[in-house]
Amino acid sequence: MSTTLVGRFSEFTAEYTHDDALGGALTSLIESVTPHELVKDVRVDLNGRDAVRDFLALDINTYRTYESNGTDTLVIDRSLGATLSAQPGDLYLLNFTPSTLPAYVHV
Repeated sequence: MSTTLVGRFSEFTAEYTHDDALGGALTSLIESVTPHELVKDVRVDLNGRDAVRDFLALDINTYRTYESNGTDTLVIDRSLGATLSAQPGDLYLLNFTPSTLPAYVHV
């Protein structure tokens, strides 16, 4: 979706139907629809993962990655207390509390 207006979604829902001409609900492979607020497209580059873009989403105050291979992973928000400082040579240093889980930082 594109718009020239600046705004914010306050609520959204999703639903689906399966066309009767294609067998209706009896042949549908979809069991349910769960909408997610997309934060950013990302690529999970852990060993054994594919090179296809994945999604970082916000699900009721919890961040999670939804990977192209079907894997869903909890992501810890480490934005609070994170700092970004300029370094010599057009470099930046990002500092935040480490985590054993994947982390998300918004600065």
